[in-house]
Amino acid sequence: MISQYNIHIKGLVQGVGFRPFVYRLATDMHLHGYVDNRNDGVFVMIQATPSQKDDFVKGLTTHKPDVAEIETVTVLEKPVSKPLPDFFIAPSREVDNHITRISPDIAVCDECLQDLISQPHRIRYPFINCTHCGPRFSIINALPYDRPGTTMSVFRMCPECEAEYTDVRDRRFHAQPIACTHCGPHYHLFMKNGYESVDYEEILSRMAAVLRQGGVVALKGLGGFNLICNAENIHAVSAALKNVQIVCGDYSESKAFIDKHTLVYLDPPYRPLKGRDSFISYTETEFDDSCQRALAGFIEEINARGAYIILSNSDPKNVDPEDDFFEDLYIDYDVQRIQAKRRINRNADHRGYITELLIKNY
Repeated sequence: MISQYNIHIKGLVQGVGFRPFVYRLATDMHLHGYVDNRNDGVFVMIQATPSQKDDFVKGLTTHKPDVAEIETVTVLEKPVSKPLPDFFIAPSREVDNHITRISPDIAVCDECLQDLISQPHRIRYPFINCTHCGPRFSIINALPYDRPGTTMSVFRMCPECEAEYTDVRDRRFHAQPIACTHCGPHYHLFMKNGYESVDYEEILSRMAAVLRQGGVVALKGLGGFNLICNAENIHAVSAALKNVQIVCGDYSESKAFIDKHTLVYLDPPYRPLKGRDSFISYTETEFDDSCQRALAGFIEEINARGAYIILSNSDPKNVDPEDDFFEDLYIDYDVQRIQAKRRINRNADHRGYITELLIKNY
């Protein structure tokens, strides 16, 4: 007997080619229904017999994309109200305030490296990607993960990229950052003397010349600017660090350097979670709740100066849902929860995923 099954998958399932994988799995099994991204994971609806449903759910976990990580699969059976169409990828939906894990940027895969020298519209194209690799976290503006919610939204796909994006047999089927030399972003060279160029070969040549001469190149990549110099050239290293001052001292001493043009990231000793062993003694004085409050006072001062502020800390709600310490302390700030993976702990039961706080004033 055929029933309708609502399947909710949570984990690292967005930005890893999971929807195309589900689509292929369902169509290979001749199932009807759909899959979509939601801000709390991936949702699948199928109409199937109990044995088909079991095979489908087993396939989700045994044949998933290599970079995907499934935490939970919840299956809810319902009676069939009306027949579903052939399986398709539905538009993404935002359903609640929960957020799914976001894939980090993934190094270029072997297939894309081959495309760099074989695909005419991607020869030596620096922003090459597919469902197996490329930018993810650094381009996301909003969830669920779809092209309109990324920085790629301003780049309209050319006919070749659109054909790959819509071809279920293609490795770039529903690859959200898909791009090529015809339609994607390009490098732009700005020289100190005012000279500019968008010619990729010339850019590489001029960058190499600057580095050979002991200069410094600022390369804007996915995560911001990287300063590049010849590390074996002491003059180049000196130039790269010319305007850098490293200060070792109490965080309050940094106040003198902070104004409205400053981005401040604070990573204090985390507030211990109740019932968990925690290390907070970086010095002979522990960083207790009174220190956390003093830090909040410092943040208020630099916030008044117009600085951009990011603070990370533990999330007490992991063990006590009623603990509003940070919500109360930073009531006027944007308090976000992000998932982090704990890989080191003498107690294996305390390893795994846990939420942490990211607190911002912008």
